[in-house]
Amino acid sequence: MRSISTFFLLLCLTNHLSECLTVTNGQVHQPKQALLVPRRNSHHVNRGGHPALLDAIVNFEPSSSLLPRHHHPSDARRIFHGRGGLFPGADHLTLDYYPPAFLLTSFQPLAEEELNVYGNALEELWERNGKEELLLLNGDAYDVRYPIDKAKGASCDNHNDPKSEYSNEVSATTQSTLTWVYQCRARGNTTTQLMSGTIPQPHIVTENNGQNQFLVHLSRGQNHGLFLDMASGRSWLQTKCSTGEVSTVLNLFAYTCAFSIAALNGGAETVVNVDMSHGALKIGQRNHEFNPLVQAKGKGKAKFLAHDLFKTWGKLKKLGPCDCVVCDPPSYQKGSFVAKKDYGKVLRRLPSLLAPNGWALLCLNAPELDTNFLLEKV
Repeated sequence: MRSISTFFLLLCLTNHLSECLTVTNGQVHQPKQALLVPRRNSHHVNRGGHPALLDAIVNFEPSSSLLPRHHHPSDARRIFHGRGGLFPGADHLTLDYYPPAFLLTSFQPLAEEELNVYGNALEELWERNGKEELLLLNGDAYDVRYPIDKAKGASCDNHNDPKSEYSNEVSATTQSTLTWVYQCRARGNTTTQLMSGTIPQPHIVTENNGQNQFLVHLSRGQNHGLFLDMASGRSWLQTKCSTGEVSTVLNLFAYTCAFSIAALNGGAETVVNVDMSHGALKIGQRNHEFNPLVQAKGKGKAKFLAHDLFKTWGKLKKLGPCDCVVCDPPSYQKGSFVAKKDYGKVLRRLPSLLAPNGWALLCLNAPELDTNFLLEKV
């Protein structure tokens, strides 16, 4: 195996969301302090929900006039990341903002009373920050405000048909009612409930101050088209491409190709996206069509290979060494990839895929595995 000193390695562990370790010439550089966690000096009082999550809701500022310079009103963001273990008793909770919708995810069932507390806090946030100021990039919105059983919620499974034809014309609209979705991922089952509001169709959100556009689908499936806990990784890659340090990218476990969008918008010449899922790559292709800068580069800059990675090494090697390999696999996907067992197999192939002095961006979203898990396998 090629020595670690001949390429650079960046580890992104989403258990701490922004914990990125850079390994250069065998030396480990410690990460910056974790980002996107709620401020601890909030005045919020625990009203039945977890106080750290309630603090995060209180401190969140979706209004365009209050956004940091690097955020656009349509930028999707993770508001609360309990999975990082920074807040005792909240490691089962995450809260995301896919404008105009909030998504609360719990890895254990929540009581109706606790759900109501979070819903009330989100409603207060919505009212306080000016409902009409929130910009959304979307096509024609559709309204699903039918009667909802508060105890059971409303199933969302049929409200966002992936086979529907999307318009390439993206318009700006506002939304006057709170939209929030609750997903429970417990005991091996996933249920998704629309708690209130309107889900856009198509639902398009952005990153990088509105530059990168992505299709998302909060109403079906366990995943939603864009992993917000990997925003730091996409930002890192886009910066490397914009400075010319990275020109060619191999995107493994590409899913809907968000890394590809970031790379091409940053100035990458070519990106090869590899994933077993034909459906995910189809959405990835649509993502490329929604991004003007990507389209301006012309066809052929992005390739999409719906292959089993472990049966495709030869083909990938023939495509030539690349400046950066992105590896963002699922932590556990029965029948295809289990991080503890399979990550090492991928790492052993990196030297044959990377150009000298290239970069490897290794991602891991398993809270039970730490930095040493990856370092020991390199």
